[in-house]
Parts: sequence; C-alpha cells; structure tokens
Amino acid sequence: PNTRMLEDALAYAASGCHVFPVYEIQDDGSCACGGLPGCSPGKHPRTSNGLSAATRDEKVIRLWWTTWPNANIGIACRPSNRIVLDLDIKPARGNGYVELETIEEKHGRLPYSLRARTGSGGLHIHLAGTSTDYSPFQAIDVRGSGYVLAPPSNHTSGKRYEWLDSDDSRLEAAPDWLLRLLSRPVVTIPEIDPSETLSEPLDSFPVFKESLRRVAAGDSRHNTWVWLALQIRDARLPVSALETYAEPFLAACRRRAGDRDVTSEELVMVARWVYAKTRRDPHPAAEKLLLPALLEKPVDG
Repeated sequence: PNTRMLEDALAYAASGCHVFPVYEIQDDGSCACGGLPGCSPGKHPRTSNGLSAATRDEKVIRLWWTTWPNANIGIACRPSNRIVLDLDIKPARGNGYVELETIEEKHGRLPYSLRARTGSGGLHIHLAGTSTDYSPFQAIDVRGSGYVLAPPSNHTSGKRYEWLDSDDSRLEAAPDWLLRLLSRPVVTIPEIDPSETLSEPLDSFPVFKESLRRVAAGDSRHNTWVWLALQIRDARLPVSALETYAEPFLAACRRRAGDRDVTSEELVMVARWVYAKTRRDPHPAAEKLLLPALLEKPVDG
C-alpha cells in the first residue's frame, strides 16, 4: 500500500501542523469524491466537519491515511500557527508576484520562509503567525483561518504541490508590517437604511456573475464578497443593492465545498465595513463592468 501520504502527514503533525485528509485527484483526472455536490476537485475535505477535524493525534492520522492512503493533506492554518500567502497570475485579478514586489518595496521584504509550488503553478509562502482569510490585496489570497494543501498533494493539472528549497529554509515569523496589513480596520459602522430598494434583477449585474465565477473557481469566499461589496459601492449604489446578493451568494458558496464557510452575519459585517470607507475615484465598477444605466439613476444615501 501507498504509505507516502501517511508518512508526510505524520511528519507535518510532528512539526506542529494540524492536518486532515482531503479528496485527491484520481488517475483518470477526476476527484475521488465521485462528483459530490459542490465538489472542488482535489481540494475539499474528506472529513464531515472539514478543517475542524484537523489534528496532530498520531492514531487518528494513521486511521485516516490507512483508510484513504492516497488522500491529499490539508493543513489547518490557525491551529498550526500559520499564515499562507497564495500568489498566482489570474486574468481577472492581476499578477500576485508583481503585487508582492510592490508591497515589499513599500514595507520591507518578507523573511525567507518555507515556500511551496502549488499544483496550478502558483506559490504558497508559509509564515508563522495568526490571521484570518481576509486579504487587503488584489491578486494575493491569504489563508489564516482556512486551510491549504500541503506537498505532495496532487492537483487537477496532473502536477503535485512541492516544497522549494526545503533543504535550507524554515518557517519564519510573519513581520509586523504584514500583520498590520492583515488586520481588519476598526471603523464606525453606519446604520443600514432598509427603505433603500433595488428593482433590477440580479442577472443584470456583471459584478455578481463575476463573483459567482470566482467562487466556483475556488477563490476565497470571504475575499470574493469583499471584492463584490467594493464594486457595488464604487458604482454609487446603495448598500441595499449589496444586501440583495447575500442569500444567492451564500447559496452559491454552499454548492462548493472547500475553503471555510461564510455566514450571513459575516456578509453584513463586510457590507457595513465597506460602506463606511471612502469610495474610490475613479469608480472601477462603473468603468470596467459597464453599469451606465444604473449609474444614471439618482440614488439617495
């Protein structure tokens, strides 16, 4: 029997990581789950309670990978005291590598910490520390309360996650400047006026379609909602316009396993936080996503 994944899972646990089994990609390229509702191929937990089951208990880990010897390995970030920056190049969001260079020019370089090449060709930078999945960046995702796949987990591309420079690198602490950037701003939360209404159908909003595409593609559900909220606000629409999307957005999230769940309370908190911030100028949602008909209408508030 294949013992490679078991040995690696045990090694991660011994190093302080809390791990759990994730459905793997089979030889024919399909997910081992067989097509469960909301399947995110090769990325969703085998355990019924997801990353909440993550553990360092050797007996439990041995039982899991004896039952599913080829299962991918998930690392729960928060109990493992890890923050993972996920860099990639995505047409809709930009180049994460270039964005990191810009951030480092302004704040200072990240320490040379553990790095892994993802199955899709992206880069995971592992740092010691605690955070949430909130990301203030455009093309860099953050995993702090969620989970990441660890090498040698496999991917739909046919490639495996792999460590880079594992012979001379180690887990380094996240710098203070990064922790400050990852902290949610404390703002005064405005009241939401329930009298504001929006009559246009949901299908008329390209930004909402794009948010559903991102969720289906595996992007962070929290970060996607933040992005959607910013687009709606920058298009000079009232907060009630964003509230219109809450339930269908949650429904779309429930259809895709993996990543951490978001709650309706979290969506409301994000909406209030976004609308308490100053609108950006020029307005990217209006310019890039073509909402001229809506923007011509007077909006109170």
